[in-house]
Amino acid sequence: MPGIALWARSLGSLVVAAAVIGVRPAGAQTLMAQALAAHSDHLLLGNLTGFGLVSGARLGQSPISLRFGLSRLTGSTRRTGIACGGLIAPDRQPELLRDDARTITASVGLSAPVWRHGPATLTLGGGFDLAWVHSDTHGLSTGRKLSAGKTLIGVDLGLETSIAPWRQRPFAVVLGVGVSAFAPLFARDELVDGYEPFEGRSGLRRVWLGIAWYAHSR
Repeated sequence: MPGIALWARSLGSLVVAAAVIGVRPAGAQTLMAQALAAHSDHLLLGNLTGFGLVSGARLGQSPISLRFGLSRLTGSTRRTGIACGGLIAPDRQPELLRDDARTITASVGLSAPVWRHGPATLTLGGGFDLAWVHSDTHGLSTGRKLSAGKTLIGVDLGLETSIAPWRQRPFAVVLGVGVSAFAPLFARDELVDGYEPFEGRSGLRRVWLGIAWYAHSR
């Protein structure tokens, strides 16, 4: 996984820099609730929507923050295929399929403001993700069902704009975009007549709209 390894080294350098600049987190300073929309390039996931929670803590006196996130996404897609894992009988005919997917993702990362003007702040962040994905495929003609799940590890990069229009209130409206790359946490070296659709790499693009609460001055 050379791409993930490169991201890991880059984020590791950022962590070291943060450790030099700030000694330790100065307590929880930010809590954000998000509405999420996402698109995965994996065939079984497709378009997803859901919600997320993000908490952040400033690292000492530096502008860098340590962030923890948790999100849940669900979605449904339709395609034509055969609801069968492993060897497919020659007489099986393709049918309309519905894929119902759900994911739960936990993340940890670093973020820092890169531009400020008046009530607006532009923030860049990145981190590591641990995701649990599950998909149920239903044959709409035959009624057959095929299920699969996997634990994935990944990296992400995001950019968000926050606007705090109320000077006397510790709230901001946040709009963000991000990309993630995932790979299996435990990959199988060999598959024999098995249904393992999440063994390969996949990407995810996200957009979110959130409300953030700041415990202290930004």
